[in-house]
Amino acid sequence: MTARSQASAILSTLGVAELTALIRYARAHGRFWKRELNEAWASGRDEREVDASALRRVRNTIGPSGLTKFALNGLIAVLSAREGAF
Repeated sequence: MTARSQASAILSTLGVAELTALIRYARAHGRFWKRELNEAWASGRDEREVDASALRRVRNTIGPSGLTKFALNGLIAVLSAREGAF
């Protein structure tokens, strides 16, 4: 399985709310958003985020290792394909 197909498989397990939460988090936290989200998950700081429950569902679904397999542009593309606009 290629890296791209692994990322697609991972993203297909997430719902619209989870994808939207990840995009918002990434845009709010900048270039190192994945590292910051992993640290927030590890410390429990993710509870203070606006999309806390959706971010926890991401953690419980794909885990920290799944987060490393895709980029922000991939999230936006998947969400756009599902909703038709973003």
